[in-house]
Amino acid sequence: MLSKQPTAFLLFLIMTILLLASLGVYAQEVPRLPLVVREKIPVPAGLVKYMAATPPACDAAGNLYMQIAEPAPANPGQDPVTRISADGKHLTRFSLNSVPGISAKSNIDNFAVTPRGEVFLLVYIGDSPQLVSYHDDGQFDSAHLIDRGIFSTHFAVFPTGEFLVRGIERSGPPGKKRDEALTGLFDRNGRFLKEVALADELPFKSRAEYEEQADYRKQHRAAWEAMWHSQTLAADDGNVYVVRPANPLSVDVISPAGEIIRRLKLKPPGPSFQAGSLKVAGGNIVVEYFQKIAGDPQNRISDFTYSVFAAESGEKLYDYYWPAEPSNFFACYTPNYFTFLNIEDDGLKIVHAAAR
Repeated sequence: MLSKQPTAFLLFLIMTILLLASLGVYAQEVPRLPLVVREKIPVPAGLVKYMAATPPACDAAGNLYMQIAEPAPANPGQDPVTRISADGKHLTRFSLNSVPGISAKSNIDNFAVTPRGEVFLLVYIGDSPQLVSYHDDGQFDSAHLIDRGIFSTHFAVFPTGEFLVRGIERSGPPGKKRDEALTGLFDRNGRFLKEVALADELPFKSRAEYEEQADYRKQHRAAWEAMWHSQTLAADDGNVYVVRPANPLSVDVISPAGEIIRRLKLKPPGPSFQAGSLKVAGGNIVVEYFQKIAGDPQNRISDFTYSVFAAESGEKLYDYYWPAEPSNFFACYTPNYFTFLNIEDDGLKIVHAAAR
């Protein structure tokens, strides 16, 4: 007969190994460095009181792009995109006002900026999505209808002119319409070229697949939120990075031909961290992570951690930390150098920060 003592010891050993393995997912294996302010650049007074929900972006020259939330009675769906020059002195607006024949009910769903500074808006006229491009001075250039009925959309532009568009497509006869996730490659005229099939896509299931209405709504909401929190980023390596919320974070790197080059899994600094904005530049991926103060009724954030990963392998290189300020917005990254937009009492500031 076997002794119970070795069996108990073996069980204890297995449990210990499993615990250490789970902790290893979040182990601090890289340097954790503080970010300090190197420079603050004021932006012309009166530019902004509030920023729209779309995260700010930047181009390779360090110019910043953001949507300005204009005061009532302006249509919040038409918040213009404003380019702020790297020195903070020059502003250029990209709005629907310069688009000929645009409807007053049109809405800007999203915007994209290429590394070269080309600006594109995704505009909905009713249920019809259009890609609108602009000249460098902010004047209208062209508009093209997307030939798929897709909404809740994210998009990015390849240097070759194609678009990667990600959103929800609704199809089927009246009363039996069904939602499906779609990630597609489109040409510069909005013509659909091919679907990019992403692994582990959270599906939209039909009501008939659930006995309880509550279960159907829960699954449908989860699929919607997964799409809503996705990101598509055009990088200086010529590819587009598709980011989907998960733990660890899922990143698919897509070529201009619509091929998946590689897939990365990016681990957070710890189990309580959530991912925010993400930037890709200089062969690195930077993920903004945050965690909420436990038990705080106002859901305040304790701090931000900016994890830097190698874009080729997904290996984590550094963790940088930054004080939690609700008016700070992560805008740009170049290797070891971060740019934020900060709304302060005396106006908007461009804030450059680096490791101590």
